[in-house]
Amino acid sequence: IIKGTQVYDAQKGAFVDVGVLDVQQIFGRAGRPQYDTNGGEGIIITTHAKLQFYLSMLVTQAPIESKLVSALCDHLCAEVSLGTVSSLKEAVVWLSY
Repeated sequence: IIKGTQVYDAQKGAFVDVGVLDVQQIFGRAGRPQYDTNGGEGIIITTHAKLQFYLSMLVTQAPIESKLVSALCDHLCAEVSLGTVSSLKEAVVWLSY
């Protein structure tokens, strides 16, 4: 059950709508065979004004866009500090995944 469809975004300093992928992930957890033997249901409680937005969002496929590139340097530095990457050659291999 998703009660309310707005969350606070500290970067924007305001409430924003729950994102498409967040709703799909939450609803995707309903009905997983290992946890729910009776099937699954997803319930979203929102305002009437937002109803059509969320209905269309759930029945329309949305492209998934990665944000990894914007933080790639941080991820590579983390791998170096963990010892997973310890040379330029290993960094090139890591980046090729």
